[in-house]
Amino acid sequence: MCRKATESRSESLNELKTFLFTSESVNEGHPDKLCDQISDAVLDACLEQDPDSKVAYETCTKTNMVMVFGEITTKANVDYEKIVRDTCREIGFVSDDVGLDADNCKVLVNIEQQSPDIARSVHGHLTKRPDEIGAGDQGHMFGYATDETTELMPLSHVLATKLGARLTDVRKNGTCPWLRPDGKTQVTVEYHNDNGAMVPIRVHTVLISTQHDETVTNDEIAADLKQHVLPIRVEHVQEWSANGEIVGEDLGGYLYIFSHLTKRVVTKQPRFVLILKGNFVRNRTLGEVG
Repeated sequence: MCRKATESRSESLNELKTFLFTSESVNEGHPDKLCDQISDAVLDACLEQDPDSKVAYETCTKTNMVMVFGEITTKANVDYEKIVRDTCREIGFVSDDVGLDADNCKVLVNIEQQSPDIARSVHGHLTKRPDEIGAGDQGHMFGYATDETTELMPLSHVLATKLGARLTDVRKNGTCPWLRPDGKTQVTVEYHNDNGAMVPIRVHTVLISTQHDETVTNDEIAADLKQHVLPIRVEHVQEWSANGEIVGEDLGGYLYIFSHLTKRVVTKQPRFVLILKGNFVRNRTLGEVG
């Protein structure tokens, strides 16, 4: 009975000729990404001075506040508060208007050394040989590589990440001065099941939601995003294609789409959602926790 159910599900998947797959990318000002960058900066600072540092460390943020906490055993001399403020400032959080002020926000630091019990079990207080070292925690991860892009990642992921990076670029270089640090992109790609190989056919939907100044209108936001963010330049397409050959065409001046596996030109216009309804002036830390 279980075998029949499994076979039936496999047959259904094989019969599914096309399906939609969505990837999301958050910008550096998103609360989750902000916390990731602070945690990474602290880890880098510890390892730079002491490669044997033991770091089990977390970051969280809420309205005009960042808290860093955890267990760190290191010989490094690290100014945790300075790292927090420098990271926030580099991202662009420099005033209350954007939801976080790097120079005046509250920074809470609660860091202790690694638990002696964990240290004893994992590395014997740095006395164990490399082949004797254990794990301080457990985790289960899975993933796969795909040949639809040279990054070996799904096309939807590559496009969402590239669009998010472009959103940050035009904010920091002054092309779109109304942009603020928080934002996210989503790209939905339609795939074709080609005898078990999932082949991208076209981009179905592109969504961009970004924090912005209170002075800009939705029409101005849409016009700037179409002109400065949605176009992915030809050189990017060349990087993604298998042999450097451009396969695809300019869809309304917005986005270069290609499918180097099928060598088919994609001509159907994607659906663009340039901003969610309402305003997005304040940073997400005011409404969410990172």
